[in-house]
Amino acid sequence: MNPATATKKPHGQIRQSQVITTFGPGALVDLRNHAGIVGGLEFWQGADRQIFEERLVAKIQVTLNASGLRLYAPPVDSGDLTAPLTGIAVWMFPEWFVAQYEIEGPGKVRSRPLIHRETLVKNKFLGPDRKKYPVVPIRFVQACLNGHISDLDWYGFVHDYKEDCRRQLFVDERGTGGDLSDITIRCECGKSRPLIVAARSPQAALGFCKGRRPWLGNNSREQCGGGGPGVQINRLLIRSASNAYFPQVLSVISIPDANAKLRKAVDEVWEDFLQYAESMDDVKKERKKAKVNASLEGWSDATVFAEIERRRGGGPEQTKTIKYAEIETLLSSPDEIGEDILDGDFFARVLPKPNGDPKILDKVERIVLVHRLREVVAQVGFTRFEAAMNEVDGELNLDVRRAPLAREISWLPAVENRGEGIFIAFKRDAIKSWMNRPAVQRRGMQLLQGFQAWLQGHPGSKSTFPGLPY
Repeated sequence: MNPATATKKPHGQIRQSQVITTFGPGALVDLRNHAGIVGGLEFWQGADRQIFEERLVAKIQVTLNASGLRLYAPPVDSGDLTAPLTGIAVWMFPEWFVAQYEIEGPGKVRSRPLIHRETLVKNKFLGPDRKKYPVVPIRFVQACLNGHISDLDWYGFVHDYKEDCRRQLFVDERGTGGDLSDITIRCECGKSRPLIVAARSPQAALGFCKGRRPWLGNNSREQCGGGGPGVQINRLLIRSASNAYFPQVLSVISIPDANAKLRKAVDEVWEDFLQYAESMDDVKKERKKAKVNASLEGWSDATVFAEIERRRGGGPEQTKTIKYAEIETLLSSPDEIGEDILDGDFFARVLPKPNGDPKILDKVERIVLVHRLREVVAQVGFTRFEAAMNEVDGELNLDVRRAPLAREISWLPAVENRGEGIFIAFKRDAIKSWMNRPAVQRRGMQLLQGFQAWLQGHPGSKSTFPGLPY
């Protein structure tokens, strides 16, 4: 594979948050002259702004069974052509193209050559008339539920994997809507096969997955499903379809704690200075630097070194779920939570219950106005065909067969979102009374039956019905 051609000026821009939610490693993208697949984290250059959020890192490390993970913001273009190259690599994918050279096929259908990248001449198709014609990437690839993806073996598909013919292939289209039932792949030898069979009977038409992972570099592959009974059947995938890529993300709100100020002070000088401190004497030496001394003002060397040792030990033990810790803060806190400062991560104020309709307000326990909040979102993997939903308590779903973002995970892409909101807590008795209504119970049975039907299609899942209030 070749990297997509780079240009001095981009043809468009995306926000860093879009990298996390739409254009992460393994995502399929359409460029100006090519289609591509976003490269793995090993091929990202310039991701040097670290994002600190210990609670999120601790959760991810437990889920991925990894240690020493860090969060970094996706790289940005500096705009300086003399500076070191920064950005995200995109590999050419797929490597099969349809030439914009039309002929009349059998039955007077529209027919165009289907050609591999290696046969192109300066990225164009050399026609029988010796003229060069533009090409467009084929719309169809094959993938599996484990996230693997590859080009179809078009020669094998046309000949039902029974011949070794390598004559010219064509895409014959009978309609103008691009429907699969109107598309046939034909060989110059006379063999042909309708594309719809790949959707109706993928096992016979596309075979078992070979574990290819083109976003992780040339010839990267693994045993699909470990090579055992978990090996998946290839499925036909339209590159631009909405089920081609589902990022799995985990997010937390930066809630205040007793040591928040200390941790933020250490964060500011951790990367360049304190991560190398091995003793209190080292901390004392680092304080001689103006930036370190200003950041650590008010904190003793012993306190700072205790925080350094705590970080190296992996942080505090995580026993509460993500959502429980956040809800507990909003429910049990005093009238004000956090600090109302310009760069503050969290500030909320409990609102006195307003006067109004008692039928509504008598069911409300507490209203909290969150004036400032910081949410950190990190991508941990992705899936294809089926979205990977997190558990209702905010934890990652352990049943998900997520595809990796890199060969070796040492860091993950993350973004910070700043905002505000309103938190409303309902009284337990009001929820209990609502659940006793006959209409609510009937609806609850419908939802439970739907969940049980979902379980039948996902054998081995450990998910449980979250309960009617959800």
